Amino acid sequence: MLLESLNDDLIDKLIVTITDKFIIGIIVLVCGFWLSRKLEIFKREQNKILDMDRVLNNKRIDYLEKQLSNFYWPVYLRLEKDDAIWMLSDKVGKHVEGAFILPNHKKVVEIIEANIHLAQANDELFEQIKLYMRHVAAYQTLREIGIQTDPLHYEEPWPSKFFELIEKETKRLQKQYEELIRVTQRPLGKAI
Repeated sequence: MLLESLNDDLIDKLIVTITDKFIIGIIVLVCGFWLSRKLEIFKREQNKILDMDRVLNNKRIDYLEKQLSNFYWPVYLRLEKDDAIWMLSDKVGKHVEGAFILPNHKKVVEIIEANIHLAQANDELFEQIKLYMRHVAAYQTLREIGIQTDPLHYEEPWPSKFFELIEKETKRLQKQYEELIRVTQRPLGKAI
C-alpha cells in the first residue's frame, strides 16, 4: 500500500511536471512564433524605408543631373567664355561682338528659355536672370538696327550679380550631386 501510494504520488507529480513543461513549451513556442513574425514585419518595414530612401536619392540625383547639365553648367560655361572674349574685344575689335558675343548671348537666352523650370532660382537670381534677358534683348536689338551704344544708355544695364550667382548655384548643386552620388554608392544601412 505504501508503495502504491508512493507510486500514485510520483505518477501525479510526474503528470503535473509533464503538463507544466508541455504548457510552458507551448507558451514559449507561441511567443517565439509571434516574436519571429513581428521581427519579419519589422525587417520588411526597414527594407521598405531603405528602398524608398534609395528611390528618393536616385530621383534627386536625376533631377540634379538635369539642372546641372541642361541649365547651370551650360549657362555658367557660356558666361565664362563670354567674359574671356569680352576682355579681348577691345584688343581684337568689334567683329568679335557679332561673331561670338551676340551668338553666345543668344544661346544663353535659348538655354534659359528652354530650361528655366530647372533653375529653381531664388528671388535674387531670378531677378538677375530677368535683367540679363532684358539686357541681351536690348543689346541684340540695338546692334540689329545699327546702333553701337551700350544697352546701359537705354536703362538696360548688365546684371552685375548674374555671373556670380550662377557660379555659386552651379557649384552648390554640383556639391549636392557629388554628395548624393557618394552616399548612394555605399550601403544606406543593413536591414536586420
